Amino acid sequence: MACDIFNRYEQKYLIDGERCLELIGFLGQHMAADVSNRDGRTYAISNLYCDDGAYSLIRQSLARPPFKEKLRLRAYGVPKPDGPVYLEIKKKYEGKVNKRRTRIPYADALRLLESKGQQWPCFPGRDSLVLMEAKALLQRYPLRPVWYIAYDRLAFMATDRSGLRVSLDHNIRWRTDRLDLAAGDDGQSLLAPGQWLLEVKTPLAIPRWLTGFLGSRRIYPTPFSKVGKAFQACCRDNRQSLLNPVNLEIAAADRLNSVKQKEWTLCHLVP
Repeated sequence: MACDIFNRYEQKYLIDGERCLELIGFLGQHMAADVSNRDGRTYAISNLYCDDGAYSLIRQSLARPPFKEKLRLRAYGVPKPDGPVYLEIKKKYEGKVNKRRTRIPYADALRLLESKGQQWPCFPGRDSLVLMEAKALLQRYPLRPVWYIAYDRLAFMATDRSGLRVSLDHNIRWRTDRLDLAAGDDGQSLLAPGQWLLEVKTPLAIPRWLTGFLGSRRIYPTPFSKVGKAFQACCRDNRQSLLNPVNLEIAAADRLNSVKQKEWTLCHLVP
């Protein structure tokens, strides 16, 4: 299966249910509904985000650096243990997002993560470049699944070749236990009741007809990271779960392993 590659800008907005209904009707006049939105119903997306014991990637992301990256597993709905998932690498530089992903069996994806990239079986027909990059990330950083985040989505696609895509997510939920895509899609709510996250994704500028609608309704862009909000909620509501001695010990071990890996890499790169 070929690699899916996305290069685009992403703009996010928070809207209420009334504005969401109005926007859905408006988008229907300009765009086509995603094939997954059968009969106008949402479809579920679930994700496992990876980080180290000190939550370095998400802390760095919240600082809004010029460059940041994520490694995650994504499934549509709740996958079976032997069902397909997407291994995704998402990077952002100077506001532009690059996402590459490949579809592999869930069991093989878990094996790749648990082995820190050491167990890398051959996936016939899969994209080797994405897997090689994931392997390099896992060997360079002590990553492991730490966040489960799911949500229900309505999506619209441009009918021309512009590449414009608009998604509306609600019922965003998260958990830090049962880090298994096959263990159900329940979790704690991330948004206020009736609130939706609007994302506009385009390789070019947002079209005038859409910016005009958003501006006339006073819908303005806002920085929003699902995993970032989950991290902040966890710190606020259950701080000890992130800073307890066990996690601090794991974080210290992770940092030591990371230093050793970098030293090993330098020794083998320098002639």
